[in-house]
Amino acid sequence: MPNDVTGDAQLKIDGVETGPQVDFQHVRIVEAVLFASADPISERVIAARLPEGTNISDVLTVLQLSLIHISE
Repeated sequence: MPNDVTGDAQLKIDGVETGPQVDFQHVRIVEAVLFASADPISERVIAARLPEGTNISDVLTVLQLSLIHISE
């Protein structure tokens, strides 16, 4: 899936018209943490790996949208 990453490191998913604006690197960090774990991970654990103030719900939403887009 090609991603268009702009200069301010925002994620744009081809085929997804709208969505929260999040840092592309945050999405990749969360993806790596989730897929590397054998067990479910809480939002608190995810938040500990991202900069303070990051909206975890938005990052998870963008990750979910990207995974749905890949499966289509």
